[in-house]
Amino acid sequence: GTAVRRVYLVQGLAICLTNPKSVLFFASVFSAYVGPQTPAWVHGAAVVVVTATCLFWQGGLALAFSGPHAARAYARAQKPLDRGAAALMGAFGASLLWTAG
Repeated sequence: GTAVRRVYLVQGLAICLTNPKSVLFFASVFSAYVGPQTPAWVHGAAVVVVTATCLFWQGGLALAFSGPHAARAYARAQKPLDRGAAALMGAFGASLLWTAG
């Protein structure tokens, strides 16, 4: 029921918030678009946009990988995919930091 869904939502949120790739995504967006002279409304808009992006992305992944065939295929490819995604996001974040300075 509703209590079970809430538990899964909290678990998913905790996993997303502690995921290094999610942290890199947030950091790269904020380092590119939010600075000391940025108006407060841009700060708020950035939080809303990043949060919505994460919710849609994570929800889409949950739907896409909840089937048994997709889950098995992803289990086989998980480590290489995770490492590749982390490297790409790290490089993207580093490039943003490099060009911003």
